[in-house]
Order: sequence, then C-alpha cells, then structure tokens
Amino acid sequence: MKVVICSCARCTSAGSEVLLDSVYEVKSDLQKAYAYGKIDKKPDIEVEFTNIMNDMDQLGNVSTLAKVDDTYYEKIMPEQLMEQIYDEYSPKDEVNK
Repeated sequence: MKVVICSCARCTSAGSEVLLDSVYEVKSDLQKAYAYGKIDKKPDIEVEFTNIMNDMDQLGNVSTLAKVDDTYYEKIMPEQLMEQIYDEYSPKDEVNK
C-alpha cells in the first residue's frame, strides 16, 4: 500500500502534517499487531509526503489531499485516512473473542 500526503502550501496550512503523523501512527500500530500475531497480513505501507495537487483535474477547495494506492481523497480527516488503512488489515477472528 502506498499512501501519499500532499505537501503543497494549501494542504500544509489545512493540516496535512497531522495526516502524515496519523499514517505513521497507524503503520506503527499495525507492525506491532503483526508482531504479536493479531493480524495475518504483514503491513507493507509506503508513506510519501509530496505535492500531488497538480494531479487533480479541477483545483478548488480540496485540501487536505491524500492518495491511497490509486485513489485520491479530498478534504480527508485523519480519522478517515486511518480507517482506509486499517480496513486493509483486518484482525484475526479469534482476536475479537
């Protein structure tokens, strides 16, 4: 999985660095869960902080902007981005028992 957080001035002023911190937090949590055998799939998350605003067809009020694999998310909040990442790695069935 590749997660790209936009680093343009507009996104940075809207809080893209908070998005970046939340992605690193999720990545760390998933690595720990894998180490303790709580998830089956080894986390393979590549994180990039770069300007992707020029990738958008229509520039408007899209900040904060993130991209997970090939899907762009406009005006995304940290909780929403974390959920997108967590959904890729579901816990083992017996963990919730």
